[in-house]
Amino acid sequence: ISVQVGDIVAPTIVTCPGSNTRPVSDGCTVSVPDFVPLAAATDNCTGALTWSQSPVAGTAVYKGDHLVTLRVMDA
Repeated sequence: ISVQVGDIVAPTIVTCPGSNTRPVSDGCTVSVPDFVPLAAATDNCTGALTWSQSPVAGTAVYKGDHLVTLRVMDA
């Protein structure tokens, strides 16, 4: 008999930063801030969670509305 144990339950984001307004620079751009430290997640298993943000922090964007996506994965 072979038994394989796997974590099939994805982590859940429980705290996500809200809408954010930033002043633009002289070139009408602003750097996307790092929103990951403002988010929190829970998981059914202990262990490190890996976060990603798109667009990544530091990306220059022009004035207007921009969607920032946060993702969290477990090992």
